[in-house]
Amino acid sequence: MFLEFLPQILTGVASILALWFTYNQYTKNKITDYKIEKWKKQEHVNNVKNAGNIATIYGELWELLYFLKADRVYLIQPHPLYREMYISATLEVKQYGVSSVRDSLSDIKIETISKFVSDLANTEYTFINDIDSSDFLDNKVKSIMTGNGCHSVAIRRLSDEKNNWIGSIVVGYIHTFDNNVDPQLIEKMSRSSALSI
Repeated sequence: MFLEFLPQILTGVASILALWFTYNQYTKNKITDYKIEKWKKQEHVNNVKNAGNIATIYGELWELLYFLKADRVYLIQPHPLYREMYISATLEVKQYGVSSVRDSLSDIKIETISKFVSDLANTEYTFINDIDSSDFLDNKVKSIMTGNGCHSVAIRRLSDEKNNWIGSIVVGYIHTFDNNVDPQLIEKMSRSSALSI
């Protein structure tokens, strides 16, 4: 007697198991959809925040370019951050007609310009009136800067909250340094921008 109801019992148990698995999968899918939606919203918030940060940095660079009558202002940063292997010019603003330095200062191995990078990391501020006669710069960096027409440069160290070097602001002048701009003003404005960045 039990055997004649066995197919119906097995069908009932299989139906219950199928419903349970369907419900379980539906629940997991909903949880996954919720997590994906939450992640997308967080990414959107982070992207808006990062865009605001980049806009602030560009604003500071443009301010330095305009008020200091510079020809180009850019950031030099090591990467990957905190495991410095390369150095690159990341963000740059320049006067109309001035060539970009980003192509020349891109993915340079730190070991090839170690003195320059060490000086960047350890010197808070430096002003170089004549790049050709400077002892601060390696020959490779001198050739890159003079190859892009740079004659004078001011370099300000950027650091994080733990005072680790995370990059430098470079204010470059293609022409002979204009005495109408006070080097102390360059020092003060670059310090202010470094704190804002």
